[in-house]
Amino acid sequence: MEVPEELPLEIKASDIFFKLENNSPVALTVEVWLSPNPINREQPDADPEAVKNLLHIAANKEETSVLKLDPDEFTRLVESKTIYHLITFVNDSEGQGQIEKDDYLKITSWAKVTCTVNKREGR
Repeated sequence: MEVPEELPLEIKASDIFFKLENNSPVALTVEVWLSPNPINREQPDADPEAVKNLLHIAANKEETSVLKLDPDEFTRLVESKTIYHLITFVNDSEGQGQIEKDDYLKITSWAKVTCTVNKREGR
């Protein structure tokens, strides 16, 4: 929903959902960084505005995880109109399988935001 800029917008709560589909025989640790700024691949934690979400998924599983952001964190992410991301993953299975050509990790993400538009005094 597009809200005209002249209307005040008060964000109450925000959740970012990550649905992971691991179609491989290995367990994975997935690190997701989100930022309103381009992310330094070598030092993603150098950006004080970056938000990190660490996810774990077993082999051949599908899971959904929720990252809860406070209103200020969410506002910082979306004010720039572009949210940059960096995703890395590590094979946690230690020799118990190998990722093959047809294996994949699918990540679907969406946000749920509760807000008040054009709040008036006394309401």
